[in-house]
Amino acid sequence: MRIWAIWGAVFLAFAGASAARADVKMTGSFVADSACPATQAIKSGKNPGNISTAAGQSYDLLAGNKDAPTHYLIRVPGADPERRWVKISCGHVSGGNASAMPLHRHLPSRTSHRRPESRNMSSR
Repeated sequence: MRIWAIWGAVFLAFAGASAARADVKMTGSFVADSACPATQAIKSGKNPGNISTAAGQSYDLLAGNKDAPTHYLIRVPGADPERRWVKISCGHVSGGNASAMPLHRHLPSRTSHRRPESRNMSSR
């Protein structure tokens, strides 16, 4: 009986992990530099209504797909659904907290804290 409970817990853990979203919340505006597809899904490229960004147009920035995003989630008024993904190379971010690079803490290298080599003191 315990083994079934363990297997059930493992299954639920994996099911929950696959449903988790990796979006990184961002604020500000995405300004399109050119016309690019605004897709409903990154992997499939599904684009109901064949929606594209318009060069020079500003869109609400909602999220990035990860810490160092390849795509931004924007709001496209009038599209169904309004939340769409665009490649970051399609435009630039204005205002807000968006960043194309993750923030890393500087960690000292192991070699920077070497102890001095001990010398043989018996040669006096």
